[in-house]
Amino acid sequence: RSFRFMTLLDNIAVSCLSPRGKKVAKQYGIDEYASSILAAVGLVDKARIPPIILPHGDLRKLQIGKALGTNPQLLLLDEPFSGLSREEQEGITDLIIKLHDDGVTVFMTGHVLRELMHLVPRVVAMHQGKYITEGPPQEVANNKIVIEAYLGKGSEHLA
Repeated sequence: RSFRFMTLLDNIAVSCLSPRGKKVAKQYGIDEYASSILAAVGLVDKARIPPIILPHGDLRKLQIGKALGTNPQLLLLDEPFSGLSREEQEGITDLIIKLHDDGVTVFMTGHVLRELMHLVPRVVAMHQGKYITEGPPQEVANNKIVIEAYLGKGSEHLA
C-alpha cells in the first residue's frame, strides 16, 4: 500500500529503508536512489505529487517502484495487469521487460494471458491450487486439460 498523502518520492524513499535498500541508498543518497527508481518506473515527472491523485496504472508502477526500493534480486508480482486498461498493461509489460533486462528476476501470477503470452518464456498452469502442466506459453495455452480447467468442458473450440 502507498502512503496516500506523501509524495511519490517519499513513498519510494520509505521502501529504501529495508536492509538491502539501505545499502544502495547509503551509497547514492536516499533521494537520489528514490529518484532513480521513479525514473526507472516512468514516474519521475510526478515525484512531488501524492499517489491519491494517480490513475490506476501509475499506482501499479508506484507499487513496483516501492518493491524496487528494497533492491530485490527476485521480484514477485501478483496479478500485475489486473484492473488495468490495455494501454496501462502495455506500460507494465514494458517495465517488466526493462527490469528483466536490468538483471531482476521477475515471478508473476496472472490471468491476463494476452500480456503474459509474449512476456514469459515459461508458464505453470494451476487450477484450484493443483498443478496441471508447464511449458512454453503457447504449448500450455493449447493444452486440452488447461482449456477445460479455465473455460470448461467442451470449450476447446473457444481457445
